[in-house]
Amino acid sequence: MAERYPGIGITGFLGLESNRTSNWFDAGSRAWNVGPAVRLPLFNAGSVAQRIAIREAELDEALHGVEQRALLAFEEVENAITGLRQERRRRSELDAAVDAAERARTLAAQRFDAGLDDFLGVLDAEQARLDLADQQAAVGIELVRQFVALHKALGGGAPPSPEGATTKAAD
Repeated sequence: MAERYPGIGITGFLGLESNRTSNWFDAGSRAWNVGPAVRLPLFNAGSVAQRIAIREAELDEALHGVEQRALLAFEEVENAITGLRQERRRRSELDAAVDAAERARTLAAQRFDAGLDDFLGVLDAEQARLDLADQQAAVGIELVRQFVALHKALGGGAPPSPEGATTKAAD
């Protein structure tokens, strides 16, 4: 933008001038000049306007890129929060199901002990409880993954290692 307007400055020269090298450091061989410098943008107005338009387009492009990265970051955070909520709800449901399966196994064992049922009912109840416990463990792992995804989406990372510390990967 500043190139659109005239510029005023001062220019100068300080040096040595002599026909012989032996006279370079004499008082008469010193030379100097000071004068004004004026810059008038008469014939380059079109190119200045083009450069300004290019810079404004570059700025718009950069702003668009920042907006896109911000929107992507918000989307990642929202997805991570949603995943974390779903896994917590699923874990809560599985906790209740495991408790119910434990009670069913206990009841089946009591019925077997009383002679009302065969041992197959106890085995089926135990198998159902173990299947649910396996699902519960898988949900626990997924819950940790979702928490890590949220932490990463929020910009978290591993803390920097202390100076001088080495890792096994570096060794």
